[in-house]
Amino acid sequence: MQKLRFALSAVIATVIVFAVVACAPAKLDITNVAGIIDTRPYADYYKEHIVGSINIDYSTGDFIALTTPLPKDGKYIIFGSSDDEATSAAQAMFNRGYVAVTNVGTYDNAKTVIDLPLVKNSNK
Repeated sequence: MQKLRFALSAVIATVIVFAVVACAPAKLDITNVAGIIDTRPYADYYKEHIVGSINIDYSTGDFIALTTPLPKDGKYIIFGSSDDEATSAAQAMFNRGYVAVTNVGTYDNAKTVIDLPLVKNSNK
């Protein structure tokens, strides 16, 4: 009976490990990306951001004007302070003819799916 319980415990543990691994977010393919757009306010971006990302603060109202010079045929990854902010920014780009925009939601989501280091600035 003890051997059966041990075997069942081992099987259950294995299933749990595989289930957790299967839920882990996949890394995005960032090859040929024209831009990684961080729509958070500049103060948040300055404090910490993904290497190579550009800050175009969605809350200032200048998002459309500041993204207009970007090539429409480029591949972009976009994220922000909230899912709603990132979705609104991505939709603004789609509405203007950008077709390859990947919305990853929040900055925390972006850190898990974009395989690039972070830049961290202290408040000195």
